[in-house]
Amino acid sequence: MAPAGAAGRSYLAHVYRDLLEPDLVGPAREPVPQPGASPAPVMLEPLSSREREVLQYAAEMLDTTEIAAVLFISVNTVKSHLKSIYRKLAVTHRGEAVRRARQLRIL
Repeated sequence: MAPAGAAGRSYLAHVYRDLLEPDLVGPAREPVPQPGASPAPVMLEPLSSREREVLQYAAEMLDTTEIAAVLFISVNTVKSHLKSIYRKLAVTHRGEAVRRARQLRIL
C-alpha cells in the first residue's frame, strides 16, 4: 500500500515513472539502449515552417479541425502536414511526434 500525502505522490511517481512524461517527473532521462537494438533514427529531412507550426499546435493539444481553423487551411492539408511530420520524425502518432520533436529540440 502506498503512503499517504506528499510521500504517497512521490512513491507513485517513482513506481509509474516510465508511464509518465519525463518532464512531469523530473529531468528527462535518455533511453537506455537495448543490446542488439538499432539506435533511434535521426531526422534526415528538416521540417518546413508550416509543418513546425502544425506540430506546435498539435503539442498544444489542438485537434485537426482546430489547427485548420487557426491556420486558415483545410483539414486535409493539416492531415497531409501531420503525415509528413510523422514520416520525417519516424513516428506513427501525435504523441510520439511531440516527444521526438522535443528530443530533437524542434519544440
